[in-house]
Amino acid sequence: MGFESTPSRDRSSRFDSISPAEIASNKSLEAKVTDVLNIIVPRRPVKKILFVVPPDGDASMFSYATGKSGRYPNYPAYGAASIATHLMRDGLQVAILNLNAELLAECGRSEDEKDFDYKSIVWERLREKLSSFAPDLIGVTCMFSQTHRSTMEVCDNISKLVPDTPVVLGGVHISNSLADDNTRDLLLDSLPDISLFFLYESEISFRDFLRVVNGQADAKELSQLVFRTDEESFYVTGNKRPTEEQLDSQPAHELTPPTHLAENGKIGTFHGLVPDGTIYGTMLFNRGCRAKCTFCTVRNFNGAGVRSRSIESAIQEMKRLKEDFGVGHIMWLDDDFLYDKKKSIALFNEIVKNDLRITWDCSNGVLAHSCTDEVIAAAAESGCIGLNIGMESGNPVILKRIRKPANVKTLLRAAEVLHRYPTINTRLFLMIGFPGETYDMVHDTFTVAKEMNMDWSFVAPVQPLPNTPLFQQMATEGLIASADFDQVRYTLGAYGKHQKRIQRDLGPMATAFQSVFTNADGQAVPSPEELTQIWAYMNYHLNFGRLLSEKRPEKLDQAYKFISYISEVVAPNDVFAHYFKAYLYKCIFGSSDDESLTRIHALIDQEEYWKDRIVELGLGMEELAA
Repeated sequence: MGFESTPSRDRSSRFDSISPAEIASNKSLEAKVTDVLNIIVPRRPVKKILFVVPPDGDASMFSYATGKSGRYPNYPAYGAASIATHLMRDGLQVAILNLNAELLAECGRSEDEKDFDYKSIVWERLREKLSSFAPDLIGVTCMFSQTHRSTMEVCDNISKLVPDTPVVLGGVHISNSLADDNTRDLLLDSLPDISLFFLYESEISFRDFLRVVNGQADAKELSQLVFRTDEESFYVTGNKRPTEEQLDSQPAHELTPPTHLAENGKIGTFHGLVPDGTIYGTMLFNRGCRAKCTFCTVRNFNGAGVRSRSIESAIQEMKRLKEDFGVGHIMWLDDDFLYDKKKSIALFNEIVKNDLRITWDCSNGVLAHSCTDEVIAAAAESGCIGLNIGMESGNPVILKRIRKPANVKTLLRAAEVLHRYPTINTRLFLMIGFPGETYDMVHDTFTVAKEMNMDWSFVAPVQPLPNTPLFQQMATEGLIASADFDQVRYTLGAYGKHQKRIQRDLGPMATAFQSVFTNADGQAVPSPEELTQIWAYMNYHLNFGRLLSEKRPEKLDQAYKFISYISEVVAPNDVFAHYFKAYLYKCIFGSSDDESLTRIHALIDQEEYWKDRIVELGLGMEELAA
């Protein structure tokens, strides 16, 4: 990544790029950097650092009902805890305030929406922590673009509460937005009180920054950060990504304990398949991804290639999570978990050998190419209950355009392997609405996914992220606003645009979707409205309709548990969820699910279109009766 000194609305996007080597060889430049550092961090030494994790969405996005149901994501602050480990080794005091977890916990404790005040909760938690811990420096992290406005509000609160305490900002969203010409000014203009930004993985660069601040290292040790003051603005290049040996350092889990997170939110995507009361934890084995997908930011943030920690350190961390925090299920955060097949098998064998008895899943997805018999057999033996495969498209042209490291043959072969291990619930990530993607191309995705016959398919309209080739393409073609973080918001998920449609009773099931492909011009590109109908068609046939021919006992049980979660938590007003919960109940137990039947009739009475969908799809109510 590099910055150019180009004209802009104001000083915010004018950056001179300098390298650590230039600082080391140029005394005047080193003095300049030191002067700027003294302005940004005037109080020395810095001994106490507070990391703040903003809520995933701002107040306008937050739904009390969704929070109360425990549907919002609620992850440990793994990145901040990883940085904290390195700082604590230098004798620094570190604390973590996970505002997302605090907000969801308060939502869970509240008894009435009238008593729940999002902004007051965030303000009070910040005030309490800033007062009790009294940090010398505050680090705020922002991972998702949809969290941008929430981050702005948190930074504004901090500046009001402790105006003299320096605040630095980092995370995936910050790195990608600063690197992209389309979003750099927008990011900087929206955060006027922030003078220092860290890019990429920052365990080592942040540690070295503090060593420089505290007079323990020279300015030449600075890297991958952006300075901004009224007089000077520049980008110090370089990238101190943690080595494989440094990745062996365990995160400071005690600063962000996982104990109660799953009680107030969700971790991963395999809900209902883990026993109630199980404590979830998260871990990383590999960083980076071998793929170069045009819609993905992983390679930008983590760099080319994949770095892996030792098996011994991973086993030690799993033991600690189990013994110290009671963790019974791990979600691997990796973007390419099965990168090294031999090492993956060795890890799984060590889990068995150490008798850890911890189940695990990989919700972020694995590459189809890695799903061989040897790997999946070892995964199943070690406690794997769920894998997501990043398929995205089933059309060869689209797969090449998005640089997906898979073809249809690879995908079908992976599905064939996974069918031999039914204890693993396997799902697909599918995307529709790529630039120039026609009806026929989308139908290819549907056809291949149907042939793969996985346990669930997450179908999502394309949502490009800053600093990706896809974002640049769609911005150039006028398909998206090039500088609008409010648009960069996931369509699906608890904070997604689709969820807002459901809350307004404008769900995609309201209109007929059965003839969406048969009545369309195969060479035409679907409009956004037509994509909604396509989503409804694919969601029904790939997820619900396929269950009518499912006979395997393990899969019926898995489907019942997951669809029960959907009907009770995710979509309590979705007739399909209740219908197929009742259908599966009868398949498994041989009797009718009277509660679900009552709910179905009530929903049909409320919304006439559900009756139309039931009739169109030939779903007889009498089939659910005892």
